Amino acid sequence: MNLLHVIGVIGLVLVPSGGLRQQNRNQDKGAAAAQPATAQPADEAKSSKKPTKAPRKWVGIECVAVTSDGRWVFAGRKDQGRATLFDLTEKKRHDFTLPDQADTTITAVAVRQDGRFVATGHDDVAILWDVQTGKTLGKPIRLAAPVRSLVFTPNGKQLLTAAANGSLQTWDLNTQAKAPFAVRVPSVINTVVFSPNGQTIAAACQDKTARLWKLDGEAKAVLHHDQPVTAVRFRNDGQRLVTGCVDGTVRRWEAATGVPLGRPRKHRERVYDVVYYAAGNAEQNTLIVSAGGNATFQDAKDDSTIAIITHATPMQSVVFGWLLTCGTTNSFESLKTLFELDQG
Repeated sequence: MNLLHVIGVIGLVLVPSGGLRQQNRNQDKGAAAAQPATAQPADEAKSSKKPTKAPRKWVGIECVAVTSDGRWVFAGRKDQGRATLFDLTEKKRHDFTLPDQADTTITAVAVRQDGRFVATGHDDVAILWDVQTGKTLGKPIRLAAPVRSLVFTPNGKQLLTAAANGSLQTWDLNTQAKAPFAVRVPSVINTVVFSPNGQTIAAACQDKTARLWKLDGEAKAVLHHDQPVTAVRFRNDGQRLVTGCVDGTVRRWEAATGVPLGRPRKHRERVYDVVYYAAGNAEQNTLIVSAGGNATFQDAKDDSTIAIITHATPMQSVVFGWLLTCGTTNSFESLKTLFELDQG
């Protein structure tokens, strides 16, 4: 892995409080809002005294979802009743507005891998949208508690919802009827993700656990922390996963068994999000990036620290983790396109 590429896109990977978010802002009501930092290439960063500020409009972003190929970025707005889908390949944007709810905050968003459908969550309602028509798909999905997290199944046929009462449920896209997967945990759920092959579901929970299930609802493993778990991500090859915690702990686990790997890494401040990336030989070139009071780049092979990037405000999300695979030029061009589309 070329570390220069990682450092080169650091401004894209890490997002300060108030900027782009991939996880639910309700995890930390006390986080101070701030302008998102913009990226600069390493050679420009040395010569520039003051980094260029990102457009002020991005302060209104509450949550974000990004497809694994980096083409589609879906952002939920704060107090605007609106969400925006950005197509970075075609350089287009699509806006979705909740009818008669101009002051509503979109608390969760999801985008299907092909960009054909998106989903928004507000209060206790999840809504499916057809991107081509800009209209809602069927009736709103009513949950028993506020929406905490949304994600499409990897095959794109269902939507998984996570609610504040600990319930997880899949829904059929065509009928909006309940699909087979349904579980309930005795805890608030902070975020939920699928494994890359779509066979395992993982949830980060307030009861100091991350929980794994098979698609049939059978419990697979319970991963324990000493404090509430705020982040969970599978490695991009699906063989392992990483969790982040309120007390700053980051841990690696075997995805198949839930067995912990290596020693826990402890950061000074809480962890808001994580990325687990393997390149080529996964056991030799594996990187973990955790966002919290600072950004820590960790070599998962031996748990050594590669770099620590500090920031004036807490790093809330590793939203652009997919850009770790990109060259620096393409990464900056993607961010430039995103900002231009948002201002358009």
